[in-house]
Amino acid sequence: MSKFKKGDAIGTIEPGRGFERAVVLNIYTAQKGRNKGQKMYLLKIINGTATIPIGAEVNYRLIKK
Repeated sequence: MSKFKKGDAIGTIEPGRGFERAVVLNIYTAQKGRNKGQKMYLLKIINGTATIPIGAEVNYRLIKK
């Protein structure tokens, strides 16, 4: 079960340790690469998009819905 939902704005708990501000675009299961089979967040960040594993959600907090 994921902590954040699609459309949530999230930010880091500790400054300098991750994306300062991001919006969750989607939650999916990785099909290839080193994270194959893991659930991932697809995030919209200032410079484009990024992905983080669901396990990294402990480093982020909800900014707004």
